[in-house]
Amino acid sequence: MYPDFHIHTGFSDDSTEKPENTIESAVRMGMPAVCITDHLDMNTPDGSFAFDQDVYFKELTLLKEKYADRIEVCIGVELGFGLENSASADPSLYLQGRPYEHVIGSMHYVERADPYLREQVPLSDEEMYRQYFEDLLCMIRDSDAFQTVGHLDYIARYGYDGGKGCTYAAYRELLDAILEEIIRRGLILEINTAGFRKPSARPNPSAEILEIYRKMGGDRVILGSDAHDAAGVGGFFDRAGEMLRQIGFTHLTLPGRKGEREIPL
Repeated sequence: MYPDFHIHTGFSDDSTEKPENTIESAVRMGMPAVCITDHLDMNTPDGSFAFDQDVYFKELTLLKEKYADRIEVCIGVELGFGLENSASADPSLYLQGRPYEHVIGSMHYVERADPYLREQVPLSDEEMYRQYFEDLLCMIRDSDAFQTVGHLDYIARYGYDGGKGCTYAAYRELLDAILEEIIRRGLILEINTAGFRKPSARPNPSAEILEIYRKMGGDRVILGSDAHDAAGVGGFFDRAGEMLRQIGFTHLTLPGRKGEREIPL
């Protein structure tokens, strides 16, 4: 089973799962490695989606040592952008110099609102999709705080149209610029399989976008379930792996404290 490098636990405000349970799940599935990446969103008005990093590192380091002979446990974080212009955000204030092995950069907000609560975003679907991609491009251009771009077309999950209008053809210019910047900066592109559980019923980014990325020469990809409980770890990975092979990808790129390595697909 491929490694899962995007998992949430009770350190995230939207999960109650114990970190050890997610690791046990990964062990049972035969994963060689797993990375816990709890939410650390910048500048939330109420301080939500943040955690005590001292406690986080202490607990995960103990689990890393406990499971060292069974699975590689990596300590990561999902750094959330979108509540202010990414150029004016200082991720170092949030990461606090911690030795994270994997930092995912993700856009979670549009117009300072959470699209999960669709009615709070005062835009049409077309306007919301476009604004999201414009903000995502700024995030990628303006920050060097992360190695991986998370769930690139995440916004497709929350349109009133079920994501049907969130296509490569509709936003080609923006998506080309995003993919070109990912390649130019040597970033890793996450294939987030949580989208298979949403109305859009596809990964993020879509197979269509992944095909364009591969044609541009992009080959640095990683799988993340975005699981918020132990049962979701590794969800839809067989399906995603087959899709990647059909598109022409040959390996996954895994970040780590000792440097990157490749896992064959």
